[in-house]
Amino acid sequence: MVAGPEASGLTLPARGLVPGPPAPVDARDAFLRAFAVEACDRLMVRDGGDGATPEDVIDVVFGYGSAPDAPGRVLAARLGARYVPVAVPGRLEAAAAGHSRLPPVPVRPLPRVCLFGPESTGKSTLGLALAGHFDTVMAPEYGRLYTETFGQDCGAEDLARIVIGHRAGTRASGRWARRLLIEDTDPVLTAVWSDVLTGGRAPFFDRLGDPADLYLLTGIDVPFEADGIRYFPSEAARRDFHARCRAELVRRDLPFVEVTGDPATRLAAAVRAITARFPDLGP
Repeated sequence: MVAGPEASGLTLPARGLVPGPPAPVDARDAFLRAFAVEACDRLMVRDGGDGATPEDVIDVVFGYGSAPDAPGRVLAARLGARYVPVAVPGRLEAAAAGHSRLPPVPVRPLPRVCLFGPESTGKSTLGLALAGHFDTVMAPEYGRLYTETFGQDCGAEDLARIVIGHRAGTRASGRWARRLLIEDTDPVLTAVWSDVLTGGRAPFFDRLGDPADLYLLTGIDVPFEADGIRYFPSEAARRDFHARCRAELVRRDLPFVEVTGDPATRLAAAVRAITARFPDLGP
């Protein structure tokens, strides 16, 4: 699976809190626990709601929801901790198949396919279609969740937290994946975002290890859809970002296939590319 952030010099929070019962009660709770295990050095799980007092030394609180009144966010504020939002993988419930136990980490690394490209180019749509086709899960895009929660003004520290969130979500999603893991973006794409948003990148971005096994670079031949979170609607900006994405993959010598066209055409091309690279997956 994905190497820990320490390989890039990123530092995990020392102590995290997951509010709620000690045993997961559904797939979402199990995933929240798995994400938290991957995203901090020491994890506390409290019985009966939050169960924490301001005297507890808690660095981060994990929870669902980006709204200001999200329960985990409210609890984090009360404890003087940082709130870490968590998004569940696409098709998690289907993969959980009615059980809530935390699956083990795969003994052997699974092939990973990453959706890569500018915003509003159909990455999530294609990723979910691929997850359905291969009966697996799609690790969600952490950067989007982060900006939904904390705003679009991202500096170097925010981008580092997004990388840690990406990796925690990917490692946790791998517990539910079957034969193949789909990733909706990854830290390599966050490096491109760092260049665009801040004019540069922290050194750890060039030390990123363990990339995906195949990248699907989505084309800009689809209309831009504004949703209040996206940054660059102009055609020139989209062309520039797409060129940066392609250049980043080439510079890192990462295997990629460009996918364009309508959703059905993209899905067919992506399936062909994946099965060509991983013949054991079948058609």
